[in-house]
Amino acid sequence: MIEMKGLTKVYTNGKNKNEVLKSIDLTIEEGEFVAIMGTSGSGKSTLLSIIGGMDNVTEGTYMFEDKPVHTYSQKKLDQFRKDNIGFVFQNFALMNYVNVYDNIAMPLWNRKTPKHKIKELVNENAKLLGIEHVLKQMPKQLSGGEQQRCAIARVLAMDSKLILADEPTGALDQKNTENIMDILKKVHESGKTIVMVTHDEQVAGICSRIIRIQDGKVLE
Repeated sequence: MIEMKGLTKVYTNGKNKNEVLKSIDLTIEEGEFVAIMGTSGSGKSTLLSIIGGMDNVTEGTYMFEDKPVHTYSQKKLDQFRKDNIGFVFQNFALMNYVNVYDNIAMPLWNRKTPKHKIKELVNENAKLLGIEHVLKQMPKQLSGGEQQRCAIARVLAMDSKLILADEPTGALDQKNTENIMDILKKVHESGKTIVMVTHDEQVAGICSRIIRIQDGKVLE
């Protein structure tokens, strides 16, 4: 699914250059559940951003299903994200001005999904994640675990080919962490490819493979 060769990312600020990723070679197969681990500043979040089309490549190649993402314009990257990627963030990235139902439905509206299909997908995935009883509530009325379930329900409703999770359990207690990882395991077992950034060795241990990054280089 994903193949990177010699992938380098350099951020430039005036005369200063910061090489965050250094000639990364990486392959992730369809159906894998991969954890990316590394210390703060190691480049793991930058790598996740590039995989998700939120950032571009300075040098090297990034192929997604044999398509050259490294050559895409910003407009084409935006479309690539909409068509292929589902994101789960540590801060949940929910919209506080609309209720849970609308938070889950929003990406489907953007895809111009028929209204009856949106209702079906929202209800189906809310039930799967045990939040069907809070669909009319606002995000601020939910617990941290419920907010994260809402964020995951939104991703599942999109039926994206690849799910990217950036510290999805970082803001949760032990019980909610275990619940969310159980859900992600079930999502993976249903056939989804998941790439997750985490600092938690116990959480990473649930994944099928761990990729470790240090100083912008893959140690795997």
